[in-house]
Amino acid sequence: MTCPISLEEEDLEQLACIRDLGPVAMRRLVLHLQELPVEPRRLDALDTIVDEVLNGSPCGLQLLKAAVTVYGWVRQGGYSLAHVLSGLHISLTDSSDWSADELHAWHEVATTFDEFVGLSIVRLSVAAEEMFLENDNVLLRSRLITDIRPIFSESVDQIEGCIVSHQLRLVFRTSGDTKEMTFTLESNDVDSLITQLERGEKKAAVAKNAMSSGIKIPAQIVGEE
Repeated sequence: MTCPISLEEEDLEQLACIRDLGPVAMRRLVLHLQELPVEPRRLDALDTIVDEVLNGSPCGLQLLKAAVTVYGWVRQGGYSLAHVLSGLHISLTDSSDWSADELHAWHEVATTFDEFVGLSIVRLSVAAEEMFLENDNVLLRSRLITDIRPIFSESVDQIEGCIVSHQLRLVFRTSGDTKEMTFTLESNDVDSLITQLERGEKKAAVAKNAMSSGIKIPAQIVGEE
């Protein structure tokens, strides 16, 4: 059973970039990824690896985006990966406005593209990225700002003292929007936060070791290089 695929303009742009990458570069990338440990990675980490192999080609990012799209079709339609890829190739041949030469160039990379998408490291990384982004609030960046506030004299002609506090600024994504929140922290709050963060790092390391060494399931700590 072939999955019916309707290719959008963005999909065609991704596939055109992959087509122009060529079979030699695609094969070099697949061979390199096959040598890496099979474990889930964030897509930005995988993109760094792809970028190095392809010498900075913008097609690396398009490859990963295409893989995300393909697995989206797999998940939403309940089809197998093979059926989705077959439907993609049929739709591209039947409904795109590519020339005969462009279609020929695509067919030269199609088999290796299918192999790339089917790599365990790619499948696990796409799944891990989707699971990470399913969280309601995803932290984008943070900053701890030390705040010094003077205390003025009654006549406001000199500074008689000051207080030092901290502002923790969090920028996060929620429901597709980027938002910011700022919290005032005292010194003991900072100490407590450091303790909790260090505890979290230890727990993650223990959990990863238990999964990888104990029951032999590849595990990756999100954000770990």
